Amino acid sequence: TLQSLPKPKDDRVQLRAVPQRRVLAVRFSGFMRKEKQDAAMQQITAFAKQRGLVLAGAPQVAFYQNPYTTLPWQRRNEVLVEVAD
Repeated sequence: TLQSLPKPKDDRVQLRAVPQRRVLAVRFSGFMRKEKQDAAMQQITAFAKQRGLVLAGAPQVAFYQNPYTTLPWQRRNEVLVEVAD
C-alpha cells in the first residue's frame, strides 16, 4: 500500500496510486531511439491484431538507466500501450 512504502529521500519523487489497467509491452535495451520505439509499436500492433485485442490510448515510453554504468546494453526501455476492456 502507499502507506507501507518507504518514504522517498528526494522531495521531487512522489508516490501515488494509479488505476489498474492491462497493457501490452515490448522491452528492449540500448539507447531510446525513434526507430526502436517504432519497431516496438509495430510488434505490439501485430500481437494485438493476432489476438483480437483493441489498443486504447497513446503509447507510453518507460526507461531505466542504471546510474552505475554507461553501457548501452544495460539500459532498459519499454513501449507500453493500454488494452481496451
